[in-house]
Amino acid sequence: MNKFSMKKLLSILLCIALIAALALSTVGCSKNDKTEPVASAETSGGTVSMGEGETMFLFNVVDPEGKESHFEIHTDEKTVGAALLSLGLIAGEDSEYGLYVKTVNGVTVDYDQDGKYWAFYVDGEYAGKKLDDGMTISMQGCIGSPEYEASREFNAFLSAYEANGYNGDALHQPLGDWGEAHRRVYNGLYTETLVNKFLEISGKYELTPWDELYEGSGYASLCEIIGSDGFLTMENPSRQSIPEYRVWNDGSFSFGDDWRTGGEEESFCTIAINRRVKGSMSIDCLSLDDAHEYHEWSYTTARGETVSVYSGNHQFIVLYNGENAFISLVSQPGDSLGDDEIKVYVESVDLSALDKIGHINLPA
Repeated sequence: MNKFSMKKLLSILLCIALIAALALSTVGCSKNDKTEPVASAETSGGTVSMGEGETMFLFNVVDPEGKESHFEIHTDEKTVGAALLSLGLIAGEDSEYGLYVKTVNGVTVDYDQDGKYWAFYVDGEYAGKKLDDGMTISMQGCIGSPEYEASREFNAFLSAYEANGYNGDALHQPLGDWGEAHRRVYNGLYTETLVNKFLEISGKYELTPWDELYEGSGYASLCEIIGSDGFLTMENPSRQSIPEYRVWNDGSFSFGDDWRTGGEEESFCTIAINRRVKGSMSIDCLSLDDAHEYHEWSYTTARGETVSVYSGNHQFIVLYNGENAFISLVSQPGDSLGDDEIKVYVESVDLSALDKIGHINLPA
């Protein structure tokens, strides 16, 4: 496995497929800084073993007073959520975001009634409150990089913020001077609270926010803007009349088009190419359902570019960590493609050329 392994690139924000010795903690939290406990719960100085199965993980419950309950879970379930539900350690309500956990180890809290909620952490990192088989991939960089950590921190805040009813904020409100000036550049910053958190995190990791966005159409037009002689080698007779793109002032861009491999058994695929320049603040990420249906592999292209691939469930994601930019290829769910077919698409993109693009000047 290369050093830019998918395992280093994936941020599992919500629930994850079970792996041996995974430690999952949950903490009772309040909407404000009140110190009264969420509820009283019997704790044990030891670890209680529960369930049967080949997979084992640790589940720790911490109440607001700091009292802890420790469980060693044994299961054959495929996800943490399914395992904890089957043992009666968690309960909640189904929502558009998945399972909204209200009860943990017999202690029930309800944000709508008392402003309190359960916060889940996986190996010390906030994991939201949804326990399903979803996975989120960073589109900014490898784990540990400033870009990755900033995006992870912002999206963890966003997950809690949305689940907690936006902390009472009105969704249609002025965003402040900076937020209003960048409303189109960062359309995911829809309240002043999010704008302030975004600026706080970008400053913490010394990342530069984008200032301008240009939207256009056509492959030739994009190449002209980014100063490229071309980065695609595959014939791509688009089903769209003209492919569309978005370019930011640092040279980051997203471009989508429909491609075909050609040959007797040609395949057809819609792919988005995303380039994110290092040193800039970006918050976009890719959420996957049924993550256990994907598998990880890597290889080196004919140009010497080592990439990580995550494929399955009629989709593939390719990640390349360049010197200047982090580049991803993301297909829309469609026909199931084999590894060799995916390689044809990867080889058709000159990743090294994309990495070398310098500063650009956006059209007026």
